[in-house]
Amino acid sequence: MVALYHCFKSPDVVNDWSDGRVEGLGDALPDDALPIVLSFQKKQYEYLWEPLFEKLDYEPDEDDYDDEGGYPTIDVIQDAVGDQTVAFFMDELEDFFQSLKGERKGANKGFLQALFETTTQPNTELFAFVSVLREGSDVHDILSREPERVQVNMSNQVEIEDVLRHRLIDSIDDRSAMRSLVDQYIEAYADTDYVDLPDGLREDMYDTYPFHPILIDSLKTRYFAETQSGATRGMLYLFAKVLVDRYQETDLITHGVVDAVDYNDELGRINVEHSRADRCYDDIDERLADADITYGRPILSTVLIYSLTPGLAEGATTSDIVIGTYHAGDRINDIIVDLERLQGEVYHLWRSDDRYVIREDENPRSLVRNAARDVDDEDAMELIGDTVEKTFGAGAHAVGFNVDDELESVPDSQNIKTVVKNGPWDEDSVAEVIMNQPAGRQWRNTLVFVQPKNGKSISTTSQQEKFLGKAKEVIGAEIRAADESLAEEIREEIEKLGDDYEEDLAERLESAYGEIIDGDDLLNEFDYAAEMSLDNFVATEPVLDAGNIAAAVEADPFDLQRHVWDIVRDRLDSRSETTIDEVYEQFLMDPTYPIPGSVDKVKDAVEDGLDDKPVLAHDGSGFKDELRGLSPDTVLVLESEVEKWSTEEVESELRGRFGAGTKEVDLGTFELDLRQRTDIWIHDQDPEDAVKMAAGRLANADHYVLISGSEILDKVRSDATLRDVSDAETIGANDVRTRIEETIASAGEADTSQVLTAIRNDTEVYLPQDDTDSAFRSAVSTLLSDDYRIKTGGDYVSTLGDRKATSVVVAPMVPDDIGDQILEYIGDLDEEATFQVQDIQRECASGQAEAAVKHFLLANLGQEDPHYVVGATGSEDPADWFPGAGFRIPPEEGWTFEYQGDSPSEMRQEWDESHESGSVSYGSLSFNTNGEDAAPGALQGVATFQQAHTDLQLGLGQSHEVVADILENIPESATGIDITIQFE
Repeated sequence: MVALYHCFKSPDVVNDWSDGRVEGLGDALPDDALPIVLSFQKKQYEYLWEPLFEKLDYEPDEDDYDDEGGYPTIDVIQDAVGDQTVAFFMDELEDFFQSLKGERKGANKGFLQALFETTTQPNTELFAFVSVLREGSDVHDILSREPERVQVNMSNQVEIEDVLRHRLIDSIDDRSAMRSLVDQYIEAYADTDYVDLPDGLREDMYDTYPFHPILIDSLKTRYFAETQSGATRGMLYLFAKVLVDRYQETDLITHGVVDAVDYNDELGRINVEHSRADRCYDDIDERLADADITYGRPILSTVLIYSLTPGLAEGATTSDIVIGTYHAGDRINDIIVDLERLQGEVYHLWRSDDRYVIREDENPRSLVRNAARDVDDEDAMELIGDTVEKTFGAGAHAVGFNVDDELESVPDSQNIKTVVKNGPWDEDSVAEVIMNQPAGRQWRNTLVFVQPKNGKSISTTSQQEKFLGKAKEVIGAEIRAADESLAEEIREEIEKLGDDYEEDLAERLESAYGEIIDGDDLLNEFDYAAEMSLDNFVATEPVLDAGNIAAAVEADPFDLQRHVWDIVRDRLDSRSETTIDEVYEQFLMDPTYPIPGSVDKVKDAVEDGLDDKPVLAHDGSGFKDELRGLSPDTVLVLESEVEKWSTEEVESELRGRFGAGTKEVDLGTFELDLRQRTDIWIHDQDPEDAVKMAAGRLANADHYVLISGSEILDKVRSDATLRDVSDAETIGANDVRTRIEETIASAGEADTSQVLTAIRNDTEVYLPQDDTDSAFRSAVSTLLSDDYRIKTGGDYVSTLGDRKATSVVVAPMVPDDIGDQILEYIGDLDEEATFQVQDIQRECASGQAEAAVKHFLLANLGQEDPHYVVGATGSEDPADWFPGAGFRIPPEEGWTFEYQGDSPSEMRQEWDESHESGSVSYGSLSFNTNGEDAAPGALQGVATFQQAHTDLQLGLGQSHEVVADILENIPESATGIDITIQFE
């Protein structure tokens, strides 16, 4: 395009230059011409004809434009060109059309079509030159319609390498030095396994020096990937700038020299649709500034070039990175180390398979690794310890997982504990755990000691990357996943990474363990202990399981039997008894004994190992005939320390208790006491029979009686109490009356059965069984003659009749004259008047007990003269009265509806035939229902019910219409209907 421009701009100069070079060119050149260049880099135009008419100094008449398209027609263009020779150059025209829309786009396309057609007009000297970078654009739609167009593809005219050398490099002054330098690079590449050395690279480097040929190739495929001409122009511009900036600083222009920060603008133009260049810039500027990574910047610059065109062999291999970063004198291993370090330092460097890529999104792995760097060693070690405990499961306790290798405290409990150390156990560390100073340890024989394989340790200084580094990544993932400033999808990826890291850490720890310290007495004889592989020690998979390890260390039954008698004997030598649970605990306290799996295993050892030993077993309810069916609570005693009793000894024990001042003995409790004693054994008969026989013998004596409740027995029962009445006061009818009166004074009435029970429970008095009925009958009869009554349900009677005197309720009553005054007072009250017991006591019976007044009022409730009812309910039944209910004078006029039967329809018919108006003064109704109607409405559908009983008390004052609604809604299945409703 530049050469063509000069053909029109300076034809004489071109003619002289072409002489002898290009045959016939001089004859084809115009004598005088006006070249017009349309360059959108310098100025933006709305329409293509604007720069053309501007240079031609032509003012078009828009009325002459195409009526539909709104663009200059062929006639207008011809008029503008006139008799001049005009060359119109339009460079990279598709970029202009790409930004157009709507009518503007249509007008420019119409003008371009008209322009091309104008160039074919015989009397117009107009030439149009168009350069495009990519095929398939809107411009090609128009160009393809021109049959006389001349198309030249510049992409296959010359190699880019030649253009760069020709345009940017004058000459190589010292070719020998250049070749020596290139040879040094080739030797460095060849001496490492990290570089895949291409064939012919040495010669290519000779030819393209000072530009690395692989740099040229990688940029050539990425500069506007579709055309080589665009790549050439972009690379010329970029390399010219780099050459000026760096020619004195470097011996070879590689990928790393094209710095991602210094040439951010130029690299960003390679692919304007993506912001990878900017993200690389951010990583270098914000995250490498304080990082001591020597090759970090050239590595990222190299990776960026390989990442600029997504999908096009995206990313750089390790070989690409070494070639792009290395310069003579560098150590390639240092470059590899820095490459690894970068992955945790910058955010946008991704590794996919064997390639490294710069992407717009932040790399979750890099974010996590960056956060991991700030994690304290203490936190990481704690996580490793937690993971160890999680790996071994319940019952595992990790120790030593801290920055100081100190052993954490292990709980002092009876269950077997697998203590997992971060390194090898030694005599001191084992003793430290067992003794647990200063608190001490009671259960010293409950510890199993596990360690890593092959004497290795896990600490802040040993195997750091394998364990500490991975633990920090787990914590780093937790930190980043909680960072709400990150995109949700990034956080989700980080959570997945965190899960992977946790799993990886667990797998690494699983592979590191384990060995167990196997010995008979680790506290005192550690030197005799052996390190044994868990694979050989634990029979059940998984072997790294605290439960399975605990099962593996449990002693076999024969080993427990071998030691159990020693423990039992030692304990019984120092105390009178011991339990199986205490024997089990002794096993757990002494590390010289085998470890029992459970208290049941010790119980089995006792049953099988002490069968021929002089011991007896006591289960809380007595001694056993043999050592079978024992429990942890079973008490073991030496047989020689147990007295064997019969009935005589039991009787003697009873007499001894009474002789010591005891007034009575509960036989059931006494029997239980004997059964629970471990120093005696009623061996020749059942303890219950022995106690009954002994009690029966005493009861035959004059001063012992058997009592149960209010009854004096003539036969021994297990629930009886044996009482010594030799010093008790014998009482009669007068004493009984006194006790009845005392009860009435305190309670308002006296239930004679309760009075009798109180007498029987009083060890200071004695009422013989034969005198009991006569004493109570006499006491009750005398009370009835002195203003007392027997209360029976709602009635009060003045004679005992056939009733049993020991089971009646005696109530006080006012004298007849006081009673008359009360009735007269009530008879003078108005209808609807209310009164309380206290009101009547104050007005009529000030000298009488409140209880006597109450019972008198209840005795006369519902009588006709005077007529009064329960105040709260309107009932005439004394059983319906309660404290606070009071009494009320009902109106004299009223009516009552009553029904007793099994037919709701019959009941409603009687109501229809008899009901009058009025409001409820008293009302009660009850009925039974079956089936679906059995449940209240709120419970229907919740469950199935077979039967229900409904008992309702109506509120006072409700109208008879409300009552009618109630009766109408009684279910048809109702039976046992009982209704009494009074209206006033």
